[in-house]
Amino acid sequence: MHTGISMLEAFGTMIGYTLTSGDDNNQISWDAESIIRQQCQDLQFIHTALRVQFDAMREAKLKVRNIHEVARQAGVPVEVAEICVFVATGIQVRVNGKLPPFQS
Repeated sequence: MHTGISMLEAFGTMIGYTLTSGDDNNQISWDAESIIRQQCQDLQFIHTALRVQFDAMREAKLKVRNIHEVARQAGVPVEVAEICVFVATGIQVRVNGKLPPFQS
C-alpha cells in the first residue's frame, strides 16, 4: 500500500508539472499512464487475493463442509445442493471446476 501511495503522489506531481510547463510532455504522459496501469494491476491482484481469503474464511465457518452429505441430508442431487450452498453463502464448492470427491 505504501508503494501505491507513493506512485499516486508521483502521478499527481507529474500531472501538476504538465499543467504548469510549456515543455513537450510526451515522456511524462507515458510515465503517468504506466503508473496508472501498474496500480490497476496491483489492485486487481489484491482484490483477487482478498476474495480468495474471504471465501476461505466463510467456508471454514460452515458446519457441514461435505457437499455430498449436504445433498444427502437435503434429499437433493449434489448439483442442486451445490447451487443452494452458493446462493445461501456465496461459497463455491467446486475446485478447478470439479466437485470434491465423496467422503463418508
